[in-house]
Amino acid sequence: MKDQKDILCPELCSILNGQDATYENLYTSFVEYCNRIDGQIHLVGLPLGGIIAMNYALDFPEKVKTLVIIGTPHKIPKVAFEIQNVIFQFFPKSVFKEMAFDKKDTFALGNSIKKLEIADRIQEIKCPVLVICGEKDHANKKSVYNFSENIENVALCMIEKQDIL
Repeated sequence: MKDQKDILCPELCSILNGQDATYENLYTSFVEYCNRIDGQIHLVGLPLGGIIAMNYALDFPEKVKTLVIIGTPHKIPKVAFEIQNVIFQFFPKSVFKEMAFDKKDTFALGNSIKKLEIADRIQEIKCPVLVICGEKDHANKKSVYNFSENIENVALCMIEKQDIL
């Protein structure tokens, strides 16, 4: 990892190393992963990865050089997670095979992330931030504007005619 041009794309489920799929375990594993990298890092994350990347940028500002968040909410959508969990209960396990987490872990992660509160801290992010969102992504448009008002060094990119990214 000494080469500054390395691009690392960890699969979030794999960095858990067999631990339960909770936000706390996932974030702790991500912190350990990032802290093994020498020097500053550029982080890119989309929805869940964006939340984790913002959390890391808040906790380790000296480590994050830039941050790109794609389709990421500024607040954890608790009601949306509740609705999602109800709907997911009716899905067979096979539907989750193409997802990062299996059915059980998806529920566990969804339940644990509902407790996370980072919206009140986003103004503390000091590194340059690029926020990308689809023009038709109505669920995250409010977040884009919240980021633009609360993060000092932010650039916005709205992708025309694009829904959720």
